Amino acid sequence: MKIQTLSLFPDLIDSYVKSGVISRALKNGNVTIINHQIRDWASGVHKSVDDTPYGGADGMLFKADVLSKVMDSFASDNLHVVYLSAQGAPLNQSKALELSQKKSLFFICGRYAGLDQRFINNYVSEEVSIGDYIVSGGEVAAMVVIDCVLRLYPGVLNDEASASLDSFSVSEGLLESPQFTRPADWMSQQVPLDLTSGNHQKIQDWKTHFEILVTLQKRPEILLRLKIQNKIQKTFDWLKSRNNYEKELKVCGLSLSILEDNYKKILKGQF
Repeated sequence: MKIQTLSLFPDLIDSYVKSGVISRALKNGNVTIINHQIRDWASGVHKSVDDTPYGGADGMLFKADVLSKVMDSFASDNLHVVYLSAQGAPLNQSKALELSQKKSLFFICGRYAGLDQRFINNYVSEEVSIGDYIVSGGEVAAMVVIDCVLRLYPGVLNDEASASLDSFSVSEGLLESPQFTRPADWMSQQVPLDLTSGNHQKIQDWKTHFEILVTLQKRPEILLRLKIQNKIQKTFDWLKSRNNYEKELKVCGLSLSILEDNYKKILKGQF
């Protein structure tokens, strides 16, 4: 995969991609990342890349003629151009997987008040947002998307299966079940016995049910969207058949009253 970014502050992205998982991918040759400075394509003494918007508005806009010079210089690369924008489609695991299957991604990092709409019309393949909030520049958003995408790209993670076990990647896009490590008993909180049993079927069943319970408490709107009320009820039946299930919920950071209240709201179509 070849990834390129266009930014006023390419050094920010350079420093980030030189660490962790992404740096390993670069060293292995699985991924190439090139960060471009917008001003390299600007003309004039001041290398100006922006101007005031027509009609009056706060901020400055990146100029379509400058940005088009950049894109035209890479026209033969068959780019998938992504503009990091608060108006874009929300970034989620499904979108990250879709982007990870592209061969050549080009991220445009906005600043100020954004880009001239005419440039977006002619050059941008899609707009992507990392959330319903505003940050000072697209560099932060680009780093988030690049990291998210590359975790899913073959050969980047040491254990590729681990990405499939993350929240939103587990069954049906649910949150991941709680995780624990040694010691098994800490501050009078004991790791659930199924996880220490060595019985693979018990472990998998426990994780499957707790994926539903964790999602029900923390992100109930996901369950409402999935319309799996029957599975939620089966999970409640399984839970309440267990000894000391309230203690088990507590060690998992869950509350029975919140779970039951959220389930009632889902049955009413709320959230």
